[in-house]
Amino acid sequence: MKGSLVGLTLALTIAACGLRLPPAADGGPTEIPQPPSPSATSSASSAEPVPTAPTPLIPTAETLPVVEGCGPRPQTHYSLNVTFDFDTHRLQVNQRIFYFNAAPEALESLVLVVDANRREGVFSLGEVRLADGRPLDGSDLQGGRLDLPLLEPVPPGEGIELTLSYGLEIPPRRGPLGYTPLQTNLGDWYPFVAPYSPEERWIVHEPGQVGEYLVEESADFSVHIELVDPPQGLTIAASAPEAGTDGAEFLLCDARSFAWSASTEYERLRATAGDTLVTAYVFQHDAPAGPSALSAAAAAVDAFSGLFAAYPHSSLAVVEADFYDGMEYDGLVFIGSEYFQDDRTSPANYLTTLTAHEVAHQWWYGLAGNDPAAEPWLDEALATYSELLFYERARPELTDWWWDFRVARFEPQGWVDSRIYEQAAFRPYVDAVYLRGALFLHEVRGAMGDEAFFAFLRDYLAHAAFRLATGADFFAAMDRWGGEELEGIRSRYFRSVP
Repeated sequence: MKGSLVGLTLALTIAACGLRLPPAADGGPTEIPQPPSPSATSSASSAEPVPTAPTPLIPTAETLPVVEGCGPRPQTHYSLNVTFDFDTHRLQVNQRIFYFNAAPEALESLVLVVDANRREGVFSLGEVRLADGRPLDGSDLQGGRLDLPLLEPVPPGEGIELTLSYGLEIPPRRGPLGYTPLQTNLGDWYPFVAPYSPEERWIVHEPGQVGEYLVEESADFSVHIELVDPPQGLTIAASAPEAGTDGAEFLLCDARSFAWSASTEYERLRATAGDTLVTAYVFQHDAPAGPSALSAAAAAVDAFSGLFAAYPHSSLAVVEADFYDGMEYDGLVFIGSEYFQDDRTSPANYLTTLTAHEVAHQWWYGLAGNDPAAEPWLDEALATYSELLFYERARPELTDWWWDFRVARFEPQGWVDSRIYEQAAFRPYVDAVYLRGALFLHEVRGAMGDEAFFAFLRDYLAHAAFRLATGADFFAAMDRWGGEELEGIRSRYFRSVP
């Protein structure tokens, strides 16, 4: 390491968020409309009350630790203190985890997902201890899984606090975790507690040939970064906005991930979408395309906040990526450089389309979580169809172009409910899950009508917010708003319906 530690001005603060619905046309609060009663339509299924906010899975405990700005909640808190040397691509991290046991049974062990350890030489684990200093001997790190036998079981409704130290040697590669001459990316860089259920136990998936496989629960993040002799002009893009003057805590509440990226090549452009600050971080040589990405992102936040629910954070970072395609994290999305270089004066291009897609994941991934390995359609099909909804709201004259450019020319085939492990190549995976998923949603919309269709999506989102939703949750919401005519549509796109 070079010289002394220098604090970077990177205090990132996001206020605690709850699920908010789009405002009514008169500016007053909007409630989720109730599903139609059986008498309202001959084909409607029996209705059940729909709450205006998701029902908590467990009661709030008075003794929960409080991350200032997030408030007490029965969920996990991550606190990460990072020393980062940009020139050598090394991190040293001290991490504290408070884990809340929401399971109906006592837990005698914890399992952490350590995705950075899947590549040799990237992750080096130091000590793992309880908060009182007692070591957790017997921990076993294999691939992307760290098993931690506990000294005492954690009863239901109670929590445990532990600390761990580790180093990261960021690999020279183009990707969400890697560095190139243009940027250093920190996506999926820290260990997190795997979701637990009595039926599946700890949910830890192995990578497939295509698709995403990390299953993340909502949590609160407090991150502090110290830079070692940072180069002139270094800019940090992160899941939360810069604030403060002394390298204070970065705070992100009710999120599934915290990602960041560092570069001396970024040019920043800013806009607002309602109360949301949208910032585009674009490489200087691609600066002419920056306004297009920024405009698309801000318009997408506006569109989806109106259609689904208010954007759940105070900021959004759109980061040009020196790797192919795109990737979503809470409060931050990566968009591949090839799309910036292909930008044209018209929004009829992949830069606009993929920006809308990745922004949509703030709702279909960030707000309503799911298992992307087992049911990738739950986020990818919805994010793809949201591209069309974006064009309908922002550039309706381009909707026919979108259908041809994005879907029809590929003549997609395959089952929408394919798992990532069933596809060995990107094209058939996208055709089945993304594109056929969009066709399925469009047929459902046509059968239900716009009013019921968008009420159904808001209903599903309200029940799924800050949870891990399943296909069963999706179809239960759909059944509350539709009728028997939807059965034939399902059978054409899904092998099985939960």
